[in-house]
Amino acid sequence: MSASSHINTLMDFFGNPNIIEIPGPIAIVITIHLNHPDGDILVFMTEICTRIEFELGRYKETSNFLILPLYSALPAESHSRIIEKISAPASCDKIARKIIVSTNLAETSLTIDGVAYVVDTGFCKQKIFNPELGSEVLASVPISKSAAIQRNIKRNVAEFDFIHTPPPYSLMLALQELTLIKAKDTQGIITETEKKLSTFPLEPQLSAILLKSCSLNCQKEINKIIAMLCTDVMCFVTPFDSKKEAEACRSTYMSPDGDHLTLLNVFDDFIANAMDQ
Repeated sequence: MSASSHINTLMDFFGNPNIIEIPGPIAIVITIHLNHPDGDILVFMTEICTRIEFELGRYKETSNFLILPLYSALPAESHSRIIEKISAPASCDKIARKIIVSTNLAETSLTIDGVAYVVDTGFCKQKIFNPELGSEVLASVPISKSAAIQRNIKRNVAEFDFIHTPPPYSLMLALQELTLIKAKDTQGIITETEKKLSTFPLEPQLSAILLKSCSLNCQKEINKIIAMLCTDVMCFVTPFDSKKEAEACRSTYMSPDGDHLTLLNVFDDFIANAMDQ
């Protein structure tokens, strides 16, 4: 049942509750375009973009926008139009704004410079199995929390001076990792955690683990494990002529709780034997 077409029925069923109207993505895009500073808009929605173009076309002052679809089957030349800068029409004084209507393709596979606003419907197209049809169908489903964070990061690409600029995809993965370890918030703002992590000569995820170990009272163990992870020397070797002996020796250190505790066992035994290599 469509909630929009059966409002009275739903109100009667739930005892006439208060109605809260939430503007849809098209209304939000129009509001941003008419009332906010310049900057491209990235819209995540599962519908086609012709309705956005129709709604914006009702306003004469909005002729300085360009709506571009973005999906996996889009030709390469259309992808280039999305990435490159556009200029304003001769009849417009303002800088032109791109409104990019994307599927979940733009979450990870493409970085778009100039995006200042992200409008997210919270849905994506995904193949699911329909038992009645006995086949997969393409349906709109809610996205995960991590996907929502990734979509929001799309407008937070940091601008630094680089000798050699890293690939945009690598930069986006780095920003995502910093967000997941709470070094940056979802708005891309540096947190107190990041300030502390920057004092360690380690990879961010290892620094975060070391910092967390202080509150769990396991600093010594985590220090040992990180030391083992940071070395380039393999702690286990398997000589060709004594494979069985090597495997038997390795099994004495193996932990059922994972490889990290196996490395801790090796470190502790190394220290216990007066560091005899």
